[in-house]
Amino acid sequence: MTWKSKFIAVLLILALCTPAFAIGQDKVGHFAVGSAIGWVGTTAENGFWTSVTVSTLKEAFDATGHGTPEWADFGAGVLGALLTYLIRTQFTPDRD
Repeated sequence: MTWKSKFIAVLLILALCTPAFAIGQDKVGHFAVGSAIGWVGTTAENGFWTSVTVSTLKEAFDATGHGTPEWADFGAGVLGALLTYLIRTQFTPDRD
């Protein structure tokens, strides 16, 4: 998958997340960032685990007094990573 395809896919994911204010802008942000990070890895698995790691570190940072750690934020990031993983493994011609 070329960098252009990845860029377009990330933009589409972000655009689809924009109207989802019913679940809270914060969760949408975590979902979008988790999904975007999922495209960074050289393989779908690498991207997924990178995103999960970043979500974990972000909530750990919040737990040290720099924010409010929430399982829902972590879950939203992981769901974004999962969406990207599924797109990369199931819906792209050059599967990892």
